[in-house]
Amino acid sequence: MSEDHNIADHKEEIDAALEKDGTRLGDVFRLEREGRSSEEIARELGITTNGFVYNYRRHIDAIREGKIPTATTTASQTGSAVRGFLNRSKDTLSVDAQDALKEIATRCEEMARDDALADKEEDENKERGEELIKQPGIYVYSFPHYLKHPHIPSEDGVTDARMMMKVGKSGVDARTRIFGQTAAMPEAPVILYLFTGVERIESMGSDTDRLGGVEKQIHDHLKAIGHRRRRDAGGGNEWFLTNMETLASTAKLLGLDITYEYNPGGET
Repeated sequence: MSEDHNIADHKEEIDAALEKDGTRLGDVFRLEREGRSSEEIARELGITTNGFVYNYRRHIDAIREGKIPTATTTASQTGSAVRGFLNRSKDTLSVDAQDALKEIATRCEEMARDDALADKEEDENKERGEELIKQPGIYVYSFPHYLKHPHIPSEDGVTDARMMMKVGKSGVDARTRIFGQTAAMPEAPVILYLFTGVERIESMGSDTDRLGGVEKQIHDHLKAIGHRRRRDAGGGNEWFLTNMETLASTAKLLGLDITYEYNPGGET
């Protein structure tokens, strides 16, 4: 970043713009300034998991300090968040501050295009979730291309971006089930969630019935809120045009446990 566009020179006006920001990005910024913990912020805003709060914090760190995430997916999301904030605040920010934010967004986008780093992340995430996903439950996965290029980008670049995700079930081993389905695909799948705790939902009958019944409840909910894929899009009925926050919220409403959650940037 050039000295002319050093983000530190514009921290006061950027903070003032964040204070006025009407999205969740602004909400997280204001609550953090009050000294709230990630858990408290999640409860206050009705955010399902702390992972979403960490994402907002990464976006705020990029906007205020020029910190570029070191994970490609997170960098892509952060670049969109910076540009979204810039568009909302352009009437109040100086030209130099806007130029500084544009440079940060560009650097995020360059990081997101690092194929070597993406391959490394894929291996690390596969290793991190290897044991957690070797059990029965409701799984969610997508592909790297969809994560980097959402079908419906978020207006503010945060968690509302929607992309194609597969929501299925496995009665034995979710990992084996997922990789058995995707062996011939050009990209390895990215496992986003494994939801467990189906056995506690007694209204579904036997264990097998519960797993299928809970899967159907999730599918029906996604269809009811308009997250069904286009009828002409091809593929099976388990693919949905949705986002991670919606799925986590749905699992929470059903009383499921989030046993595994994809979080490429780590909890920083």
